[in-house]
Amino acid sequence: MNLKDEIKKLIKLQEIDKEIYQLDLQKNNNIPQKINELKEQLEQKQKEFAAFKDRINRLELEKNNKEGELVQKEENLKKARAQLYQLKSNKEYQVKLGEISSIEADISCAEEELIGFLDRIEQERANVKKEKENIDAESDKIKQEINNLEKQTKEIDQKIKELENKRNSFVGGVDKKIINQYQELLKKRNGLAIIPVLNNNCGACYMSLTRQKINEIKMYDRLILCESCVRILYIPEDLEL
Repeated sequence: MNLKDEIKKLIKLQEIDKEIYQLDLQKNNNIPQKINELKEQLEQKQKEFAAFKDRINRLELEKNNKEGELVQKEENLKKARAQLYQLKSNKEYQVKLGEISSIEADISCAEEELIGFLDRIEQERANVKKEKENIDAESDKIKQEINNLEKQTKEIDQKIKELENKRNSFVGGVDKKIINQYQELLKKRNGLAIIPVLNNNCGACYMSLTRQKINEIKMYDRLILCESCVRILYIPEDLEL
C-alpha cells in the first residue's frame, strides 16, 4: 500500500464530505432557523393587526357607552320638560328651567364627545385598512420566502443524495483500515478529518509542529495526527498537490 496515494484519495474524498457537511448544516440548522425567524415575523404581524382591531373594538365600546349616556340624558331632558307644566310656583319653575339648561349643556357636550369618537373610529378604520394592506403584503412576502426555503431544502436533499452516491463509489477504492480511521475522525471533527501542514503548523488549529513530527509525517509509513485537534496531517509539497 502506498500511503501517499491513500492520502491523496482521502483529500479528494474530504472535498466531497466537506460539501455534504456544509449542505447538511444548511439544511438542518441554517434553513430551519431562518424559517422559524420568518414564522415569528409572520406571527408578530398578525399580533400587530389584532392590536389595531382591538383598538377599534375598544373605541366602539366607548362610543356605545357614550350613546347610552346620551340617550339617558335626552330621557332626563324630556322628563324635566314635562315636569315644567306640573309646577305651581314661579320659584320651582325657575329651578326646573335651570335643571333643564344644565341637562341641555350636558347633552351638547355629550354630542360633541360622541362626534369626536365617531371621527376617531373612522380614522382608525382607515388606519386598519391601510395597515391590513401592508401586513398582507409583508405576510405574502414572508410566506414566499418560507416556500423558497422549503424548496431549497428539497434541492439540498437531492444534491446530498448525488454526493453520497459519488462518495460511495469513491470509498471502495480506499484502504479499508484507513477509511475507517478517516470516517471516525470525520464524525468527531465536524466534517474535517485531514488537514495540510502550512508553515510547519497544523492547518486547522495552527499548533506549531516539532521537527520530529514533521519527519514522522514525511516518512508516510502511517497516518500522523495533530496532537492538538487530532486530525490527519499531510504535507502538500510531498504529494505534489
